[in-house]
Amino acid sequence: MDRHASTRAVFTLAIVLCASVAARGQGVRSDQGGPAPPTPPNPSLGELQGSAAQCAIQCTVFQYEMVARQARGLLATDTGFSQNVLSPVLDAQPPGTSGITQMANWNDDGGVVVRGQNAPMIPSRWQVWANAYDVGGSVAETDMLGSLDHTAAGAQLGVFRLLDSGSVLGVFSGFAHQDVDMLLDQKTGDIDSGQLGVVLRTADVSDYSLFASAVAYDAYQVGRQAARSEFDGSQASAYFERGCCIPVGAMSLGPSLAIQYTWLHQEDFVETLGAPNLTFAAKNTNSLRSTIGSRLTCGRHTTWGHVTPELRAHWMHEYLDCKTSVAMTAVAAAPSISTGVNMGRDWAVLGAGLNLELGCDVCLFAAYDLQLNERATYHVACCGMQW
Repeated sequence: MDRHASTRAVFTLAIVLCASVAARGQGVRSDQGGPAPPTPPNPSLGELQGSAAQCAIQCTVFQYEMVARQARGLLATDTGFSQNVLSPVLDAQPPGTSGITQMANWNDDGGVVVRGQNAPMIPSRWQVWANAYDVGGSVAETDMLGSLDHTAAGAQLGVFRLLDSGSVLGVFSGFAHQDVDMLLDQKTGDIDSGQLGVVLRTADVSDYSLFASAVAYDAYQVGRQAARSEFDGSQASAYFERGCCIPVGAMSLGPSLAIQYTWLHQEDFVETLGAPNLTFAAKNTNSLRSTIGSRLTCGRHTTWGHVTPELRAHWMHEYLDCKTSVAMTAVAAAPSISTGVNMGRDWAVLGAGLNLELGCDVCLFAAYDLQLNERATYHVACCGMQW
């Protein structure tokens, strides 16, 4: 082979080798260097959905406190006298009546001095109460999230039957409209809730037990800039309280311990009217809170009727979910986890109330509560009437 032929053979082999390497490189670029996979959605896009779950639980906590307050008040006439240390106790049962108890002791001349009487407590009697409430709250910037404003307004209606001088059984219902606004990225949401429940209270000479349970339906409407979404949710909850009443001079001290469990469910949904049309998975949130503290009351007779002011202070602790995380995906993208605001685990609950009994058939009441911790502050005002 001459020198020119050898040179041509070498060049031909080099060209073949280069083409082969180029083809292999092109294959790698086709497999790995094609269009990049879609980026998972920014976790901040779902903050409102998780935050709305915690806000709905907060509203349920307030609703149970108002129901429990009514159940306590319905028996105030009965248990107020029975918790005084008087001896002996005379049970008077005039013909045609029931549930009437007189508290008495003996004077120096051997006569009976009646200290009190709870004649209105008739087992067959029904009582009805209704209230309206307003809630204003805010959560400070936490965990790289923007601050949140939470407001709620609603009403409750309850019907109770006095089973005997120490027991009450009733049903109650309620409606609430809530606004949840995150000041970052213009995220806003509305929650409409309907609640239906039962309550039972039993009492003896010095203490009481109270149990309540309820189910609720929640309708959510949330949005961020142009994106909007609507989805449904539900709740199941239970409340138990144990307390007593200790006479302190002319006043009454009422220590109590309560525990409340709430299960909240949010259905899955897809955003509309905006990109990237995120899909949110269904989510459950669990809340278990204990509340321990005391109430101080002092009843007085006035020209308007019997007035009973009340002061209360409690500590509330959350054992389960103090924040809610939701999974969301965009089209052909990996899922992303978004976490709502952290409400905190420990709360101070301070409040004051006033009951005004107009005769034996009508009672007016009003109350204010302040619930706060290092992250959040809530103001709750309530007023209503009992027949």
